[in-house]
Amino acid sequence: MTAIVSPHSLKTLLNPRSVAVIGASEDQTKFGGRLYKTLLQHRYDGVVYPINPTRDSLFGIKTFASIDATPTPPDMAIMALPQSKVKGEISACAARGVKAAIIITSKFSDAGPEGLALEREVVAAAAEHGMRLIGPNCLGLISPANKLVLCSSPAVNVERLIEAPIGFISQSGALMGTLFDRSYGMGIGFSHCVSVGNQADLELADFIEFLIEDDKTEVICSYVEGIKSPQRFVELARRARCRQAMAHGQGGRHGRWQPCRLLPYGQPGGQLRGAKGGLRTRKRHHARRPAEHADPCQGHGALSEAHHA
Repeated sequence: MTAIVSPHSLKTLLNPRSVAVIGASEDQTKFGGRLYKTLLQHRYDGVVYPINPTRDSLFGIKTFASIDATPTPPDMAIMALPQSKVKGEISACAARGVKAAIIITSKFSDAGPEGLALEREVVAAAAEHGMRLIGPNCLGLISPANKLVLCSSPAVNVERLIEAPIGFISQSGALMGTLFDRSYGMGIGFSHCVSVGNQADLELADFIEFLIEDDKTEVICSYVEGIKSPQRFVELARRARCRQAMAHGQGGRHGRWQPCRLLPYGQPGGQLRGAKGGLRTRKRHHARRPAEHADPCQGHGALSEAHHA
């Protein structure tokens, strides 16, 4: 079991001073190309290290052949590589002193026992040097509060981000992109959006705890397909009602709550029905369809006018 990360530590991880994009390119048909372009497009004010051994520069920024070639260890690395190359890159990043990495790549525990075994090896390689992981099989993060976009979704290809005190944590990367797109069209922004994917290391509850303590977040939204630590999730939801409103949606047939015998991607988990019972508070909203996540946020829509990142 991976260690629970403190909200203070996660705040630092989600506001990196430097980012390495492994597999960066100028080709917008590739994940690495879109990740790199959107990071630059939204005026991230930290240091960017594009990692590409075949180019001297990308969009006018000097490239580096490997993570070992950067002048200093980046705080964050993001990668969308073939599955067979991920473990090696994670080992190199961890040994270099990178604090956290986002793995977009799929076909780990989401693809069966062999993928699960490899995923555990990847987590162990990172943990050996204290590096934390988001993903794999995720879409990354969008943080208007930090002017940080590490996400390849077409939804983030907008002129400017809208910042508002709404945090969103999603197990579905596609749904995160969809909700961001729909909300943007309504003039609604966010503080932070995170796609957690397989939750191999950092998980849903870690990010919810971070949002509870985050001064820039007043509403917490989550989309859940399975809960890794049900009791912790319930306790955090109860804590959240003291400071924030909380909206929660769960994947299932016809929008109904269903028992969850296994977490997504083969991880043992608890009953979502039990978690629902523990969340009956006056400030928690259950969304039955993705669009309803925006409903509790409507009251913050006016705030978006004054919070353009």
